Amino acid sequence: MAIFHAIEDQLNIKKHTKKAGEIMTKNIIFIKPDDKLDKIMKIMRENGISQLPVTRDGKPIGSVSDDEFVDWITKYGDKISKVSVREVMEESFPIIPESSDIEVVIEMLKFYKALLVKKDGEIAGIITKSDLIKAMRS
Repeated sequence: MAIFHAIEDQLNIKKHTKKAGEIMTKNIIFIKPDDKLDKIMKIMRENGISQLPVTRDGKPIGSVSDDEFVDWITKYGDKISKVSVREVMEESFPIIPESSDIEVVIEMLKFYKALLVKKDGEIAGIITKSDLIKAMRS
């Protein structure tokens, strides 16, 4: 939680309140419920990302995070290539409008691993804790 306090302190120094649309990562990699875990682990590793939204027909239906890797490997072992995302996915990340103030983002990320950002009725970005750190530096 200390990271959130540091970010809040830095943001209070700046007069301009950033919006979710300004700090989100726009290039989102979406995965499907039928994708296999070995593929997901490879995508995360190769792209240096820790959270992935799961979609069906363009709608978010779940999520996976890299903090579950150890559990997956322990539970499934060498059968990990046969396990689909639908078997392990968690609830979908909350969706916020692009106009949401960064203070709202900070509060929500205390409880969720990531947030999806909606623009013009579509998912346009994702925000994680690392996006907050980048926002603090700019």
